[in-house]
Amino acid sequence: MSVNLDLLLKLRLIVARYGEMDVARWWNTRGQLGPLGAKALQRGFPRTHYFAQARSVFAVAAHRCSEIFDRPGMATLWRLPEVLEEEFDARWEHWLDHAEEWSRGSSPVWKHSPQEAWPKC
Repeated sequence: MSVNLDLLLKLRLIVARYGEMDVARWWNTRGQLGPLGAKALQRGFPRTHYFAQARSVFAVAAHRCSEIFDRPGMATLWRLPEVLEEEFDARWEHWLDHAEEWSRGSSPVWKHSPQEAWPKC
């Protein structure tokens, strides 16, 4: 099974941002993936603060989903099959090494407001 890990990261980012308390209220983070979270982490992580923001919200989202939906053998966006999670974690180093590619450009995922990032249905 081949999964585009860059696309998986983008999907997790969009859902993670949408689930924060200032939007859908699915988990207990408030704007961590927004400008406030960037300001809070930018000083300590000048090059990779976007990834620090993502890691923290991903962890909260995974914990919240496991509280609500924790059936053996089932997968969620935050708990995929172990092999895929290991590939995702291994890819993290690549993303950190190329952080500038994710933070610049016409519209990085985490620079969108949740309403802009979420697909119109």
